[in-house]
Parts: sequence; C-alpha cells; structure tokens
Amino acid sequence: MAGGLLLAGCTSGGGDGSDGAEERRETGTPPREATMTWLWETEIGDGGPEPTWAWSVDDGPVVFVTEERVVGLDPETGTELWSLEPPPGAESFCQHSAEVNDDGIAAVMYRRGGECRMLAALDARAGEILWEDDFADAHPADDVNPDSRQSPVVVAGDVVSVALYAGIVRFDAGSGALLPALEAPGNPGHVGETSWRHANTYTVAFTGGGEGTMEAAAFDTESGDRLWAGESTILSDPYDTWEVLPGAELALSVGGTVRLLDDAGEERGASPLPNRVFGGVISGSTLVVENVDASTVEAYDLGSGAELWSESMADDGLGWLRSSTGGGPTESGFHEGDPIWDALQRQGAGWARLRVWWDPRTGEALREEIEPGDASRWNGVTLVRDGVLYQVSEDDEWVTALQLSE
Repeated sequence: MAGGLLLAGCTSGGGDGSDGAEERRETGTPPREATMTWLWETEIGDGGPEPTWAWSVDDGPVVFVTEERVVGLDPETGTELWSLEPPPGAESFCQHSAEVNDDGIAAVMYRRGGECRMLAALDARAGEILWEDDFADAHPADDVNPDSRQSPVVVAGDVVSVALYAGIVRFDAGSGALLPALEAPGNPGHVGETSWRHANTYTVAFTGGGEGTMEAAAFDTESGDRLWAGESTILSDPYDTWEVLPGAELALSVGGTVRLLDDAGEERGASPLPNRVFGGVISGSTLVVENVDASTVEAYDLGSGAELWSESMADDGLGWLRSSTGGGPTESGFHEGDPIWDALQRQGAGWARLRVWWDPRTGEALREEIEPGDASRWNGVTLVRDGVLYQVSEDDEWVTALQLSE
C-alpha cells in the first residue's frame, strides 16, 4: 500500500513504555499532559452517510474521500492542492478502493440513477480523472456486488478489479482498457451460480457442482493467473464466505473463522474470529482483531492460524482498533496497516484520547500518544505518515494534523 509511516521501534511518547500503558488500563488514570502537537486543521466537506477514506501518495498529497468530493492536501500545511467533484451525470461518490498503487492511481465509484454504477480511476497525485466506465451501459443486466463485506472495487498493482453479481470485471488501471475475464470454476454457463470474492492479492470464485459439491478456484488478482482449482470441502457455502483478506497470505473469513489456504487450495490453518468484529488490521503476516464481547484485542499468525497474543483493553472509557493507513471502526472489512488502539479515557472531569501502537507480533506497546485538548475533532479514519497523524472529524467536515512526539 502506498504511503508512509512506520513507527516500529519507537519508544513510548509518554516515556514509560508498555508497563505504563498496562498500569493506566488497570487504574483508569491516563497521563496528564499531551504528547502530540496540533499542526493544522482544514475543512474538506459537509459529510454524509458513507464512510470517509484516506490515501497517502508517495511523494505526494494526503487524499481524503468524502461523499461530496475527493480532495488532496499538502501533508505539511493542509493547503488544498486539488479537489474532484463527481463528473456531469454522476450524483455522489459511493465506493472506493482501499489501495492506491505505486503510480498514485486509486479507484472510486459514483451513484448514477440512484445506483452505485459508475467507476472512475483517479490520479491521486495530480487530482485528475484518468478514465470512467459506466456499468449501466457496459453491464446492463448486472450490478455491483454488495453481497459481502468485501470492497466492491480493488486496485491491485496495474489492475482495477470490480466485483459484480455475475463475475469480476477487470480494467487496466492506467488506460481503462477491459482485461480478459477470469474463468469461473465448475460450470460457468449457469449465470448466478458463481460467487466471487476479491482483494488486492487474491481473487476466489465458488461454483455449485453436482450432488452438493462446490468447485472453487483462486486467481492472482493483478495478473489474472489461475493458481488452483478443484472441488472444495472447506468452502462449502459461498454465501458464508464474507471476504478474502488483503495481503500476501491467501486467507478467507468463513463464518466465524479465518481459514488459511495453501497453493493447492487445501486448508493449512485456521483462526477463530470473535462474534462481534468491527474489522481487523493485517500487518504483514499478522491479523489483529478486536473482540468486543471480551474487551480484548487478539493477534493471529496468518501462516499457521496460531494465536500470538491477547491484550485486555478494559478501561473506564471507550476504545477502538484502527488501521494506520485509513481504516477505522466505521469500516467493517479487513485493512492493512499498523494496529493502533484508540481509547477515550476519563481524566478528572474531562476526557483524554490515548493512542497506542502495538508490535503486531508480540503485542508490545511500541508507542503511546495523547492528543492535545484542542484536537477534539476525530472519527474512524486515521492516517499516519512521516510522524504525523491525520484524522477526520465525526461529521467528515475537517481534517486535523497532529505531530507525534519524538
């Protein structure tokens, strides 16, 4: 994923490391002084019912997607560098890719005629629309697939992939040229019997076979190469398979479990998912999830399914697991980035916001930060780049930039 950070190896901003974090969680006593410094604040829109998203472009702007527009900001000053509103005939933004590729290309979708049907690729560095495709014209009998928690639109290297009810449509990210279709497993002649899931690395298809069997196939999302195909006893119900997880490992959330598949489609490990999961953060080969019912954050190895650690997050306030590269509690799917625990804790008669960065492999608190009192505008979108934290207000109107401590 393009964009920056990282904070691994940093010491605690509060100066007392993981022991201090654990003590504060036990006593409910947050630090008294802020460690972050307020830098700037910029208005970006009027908000709306759709979640905001953020991208960081290498050597370029920080970019925020709202329902009204997409806006690129100078990361140092907050100055608006460019702004894109929906083109003529489009009503509002409705979907987005979680990724921006190495060339700064991202993908968004617009509503047209009340439906989320129009795809556009953006040059997020320059603030230009590169090309558009209207599914109402190109695919009149189909619609974007809202069938699962997956993002309908994915940027995978030089490819933009869109999940429809009847299949995956793939475009060249730079030109918008239509790429060859992926071949469904089993009997592809029966439209509607195949269900598709995709992420930035892998795409998986399921087709109902005879006598209750299920044929499955996996593809490399960018190249379209088929990796394996055959009868599947693990993935027996495509409608129970919510999402292909992003990242280097082929992992799928199936019911209440993350199942790990090898290069032949056989299960090589599994990890349980909590009953209530507000998304998960994938960092390398580690999955970190929040268990709301148990008030814990848990980490699992995506190579074996083994639990790595579990951290109790019970305190006297509210907390959420966030991704450092755009995710937050308003996003239900899995996202890549560094895991950050964002806690709102009581401090005397008021509140303090504590953010803790974890080592995803060990659960060690690598860094802690407290927001200054005038940095109260926050929401689910958190983006960290080059030692600065960018956050979006609850009503999606403002972006605030906060300098992390040394």
